[in-house]
This record gives sequence, C-alpha cells and structure tokens, in this order.
Amino acid sequence: MAYGERITVKTRRELERMREAARHVGEILLELRELAKPGVTTAELDRAAERSIERRGVVSSFKGYGPHGLPQYPASVCISVNEEIVHGIPGPRVLEDGDILSLDFGVSVDGWHGDSAVTLPIGVGSSLGSGGLQIPCRGGESFFVRLRALRSGSSGGGTAARFRRS
Repeated sequence: MAYGERITVKTRRELERMREAARHVGEILLELRELAKPGVTTAELDRAAERSIERRGVVSSFKGYGPHGLPQYPASVCISVNEEIVHGIPGPRVLEDGDILSLDFGVSVDGWHGDSAVTLPIGVGSSLGSGGLQIPCRGGESFFVRLRALRSGSSGGGTAARFRRS
C-alpha cells in the first residue's frame, strides 16, 4: 500500500479467505517443524512444503515472486540457518545439531494471503527447558515495552518518549 492510501474494510468472505490462508500457513509450518531434524537439507523442507501446498490446493505466496523486475524467488519457503539473514533460498545445506533455523512461509487462497515465520532449534529442543528458545534481541524487548504501553484506540504516539528511554 502506498503512503496515504486508505485501508479497505474487508468483507466477511474476504476475512474468511484470509483466515483460511493463515490456517494453512500455520499447519504447514507445524509439519515443517516436525521434519526439521539433523541430517535434513533445507531443499527437503522446501519440497515438503510444496507437496503440502499442492495437496491442499493453495498457492505459494513466495515461489515466483519477483517485484519490480527482480529475479523470481525460486522456492516456496524462505529458509535461513544460523548467521544467514532472512529470506534464504533452500538448497543442499544439511541441518546440524545445534543449528538455529528460521522458516518464513506464505500461501494464498483466492488471492488472499497468509504469511508467518518461526525460528526453532535443531536437535536441541529437549535441552531448552520450559523457557523455550531464548534469542537476545533488544528490538524485541522494546516492542513488548511499547505494546504494554498501548491502549485500545490510542495511536501509540504518547509512548514514544518512554520507548526511546527504554
């Protein structure tokens, strides 16, 4: 959406399609999480996602996407391991015990998109304890400080000074 454009109010049917797309995304990410183990390649995860997309009759939001004349994205999932930045392309990389895997995934239903991302440990899940995967991130902490300060109906501008001090 370009700056200054209005947000279009969605119809009940449009919202249902968006929810359906998001449900497929969540379920497929759960499938990929179960498959993501030491010895599996990132290309194998992408192929599993493609099979699930085909079985469900939905469309990948990522594969073939190439805005503004850029090369088209060749995969259905963006997969990044460890130090790799977001939107990595799946390939022959083999997951190893202790890797940190990020999966970014989206599908569309009748042109309405669902999109989500998860980050998970490979092969070390049982040693994480009840706290789960803890990744230090000052930006994430700041987000939650700001989120707690917001109230329904507020613009959030009143928390800007506190946010900068946090």
